[in-house]
Amino acid sequence: MKKNLQLIRNGFIGCVLLACGMLIPKKADAQAIITVGNGNASNTTSLIPVNSLYNYTYSQQVYLASEIGVSGNITKLRFYFNAGTMLENDDWTVYLGYKTTNTFSGSTNWVPIGSLTQVFSGILPTPSSSGFTLEIPLTTPFYYDMSLGNLVVAIDENSSGYEYESTMFGVTPGTGRSIYYRSDVTNPDPSSPPSGTVYGYFPDIQFEIHSTTPCAAPITAGTITGAASVCPGVSTTISASGYTFAQGLSYQWQSSTNGFTWNDIAGATTPNLTTVNPVPTSYRFRVICPAGPDTVYSNILNMGVNPFMSCYCPN
Repeated sequence: MKKNLQLIRNGFIGCVLLACGMLIPKKADAQAIITVGNGNASNTTSLIPVNSLYNYTYSQQVYLASEIGVSGNITKLRFYFNAGTMLENDDWTVYLGYKTTNTFSGSTNWVPIGSLTQVFSGILPTPSSSGFTLEIPLTTPFYYDMSLGNLVVAIDENSSGYEYESTMFGVTPGTGRSIYYRSDVTNPDPSSPPSGTVYGYFPDIQFEIHSTTPCAAPITAGTITGAASVCPGVSTTISASGYTFAQGLSYQWQSSTNGFTWNDIAGATTPNLTTVNPVPTSYRFRVICPAGPDTVYSNILNMGVNPFMSCYCPN
């Protein structure tokens, strides 16, 4: 009888520790979705990251450490896709690396392939909608360290065809932020690329980054920014910056319609929030470090709603 009781007891403990793993708290993996660029279709081009009007493209674009803002493991890239199909421009090899300068200074100022790390090679399907929908899951996460410089994203497109689409990708104006080579005949070798063309624009992009550093108090929720008012039914994005980014942290957006009662917004657990305001609403960003322990809140953003007449009726 005692033996049976002991087996039951051991089995129960085993369930608690193993099979019932949901009872064992797991260390949270802090994740940030970092957007660099306008993030809309206000500017579009077929030239970068891939020139869809030519058979082959090799391009490099630089994203500043100040724009990315955090160090950690990059696991996904998402380019802003506007229009067209990828059927003739879908064979991509992607490299990541560092660049200490903010621009490409000339037609041969490529970052050498020996300084880059291949993170993806394969066929990319045509996104089903516009937006940051051209997703590239990295085969191996790339650890980006802000202290080492700016991030270079290099794209080698190897399909032997082209799509006659002149506004395929969303871009943002800059100065010398990209360099590209395109050809209908020559498929460039990234280890010895031909002279290219320096281009002021850079592709709108999102980086999915995961922290590798455990959190510890003190922490900060940073500052949130967004529109002061929006039109009814129009989505808008609120972004947090300057927040602590570390393992074990949990992020949560909260809203209030009276300024006193705050409610968690379901699923809003990353530093960017896209929302639609039916009524004037206040927002704040909460960060928790259980190991601290520490809980902090950002500033409050009060977002109004513009009158319907001023949004949709002509003067």
